[in-house]
Amino acid sequence: MTEEQTAAFNAMIDRINKMPKEELDALVKADKCPYEPEHLKGVPMGMFHCDVCGEMVVAGMPHPRKVTGEE
Repeated sequence: MTEEQTAAFNAMIDRINKMPKEELDALVKADKCPYEPEHLKGVPMGMFHCDVCGEMVVAGMPHPRKVTGEE
C-alpha cells in the first residue's frame, strides 16, 4: 500500500473505532456498513469477511450492498 492508501485506511479505521456501538449497529442494519475495502487496492488479500458486518468483501473494491427489488 502507498503512504496515501495507508493514511486513508487508518483514518477509516479510526472513524469506525470512535463510533458508538449503537450508531455502528444502525449503519450495518441499514446496509450502510462504514468499512471501505477499496482502501486495500493492490493488497493481495482477495475476498475476506468485513470486520464490521461480516459480509464478504474484496480488497480494492467498494463494499457490496444488498440488492433490493427497486434496483
